[in-house]
Amino acid sequence: MDRLYSFVRKTAGIIESVNSNDVTDSFVNGKILMKNREVLTLDEEKIKYESKLAMKELAIRANI
Repeated sequence: MDRLYSFVRKTAGIIESVNSNDVTDSFVNGKILMKNREVLTLDEEKIKYESKLAMKELAIRANI
């Protein structure tokens, strides 16, 4: 059991010490979602455009 605890602590230490700058690729269920920090499954330009529209609409509703 001590070996299992040691493994868990080492794994937790690695997970707790990394940050977003350490992530270059991302896989979910064997499918690559991001490679070399480029998102492959989302249309980033569309998201930016729709976000700007939503911000404008929110500003109008908030009278700002």
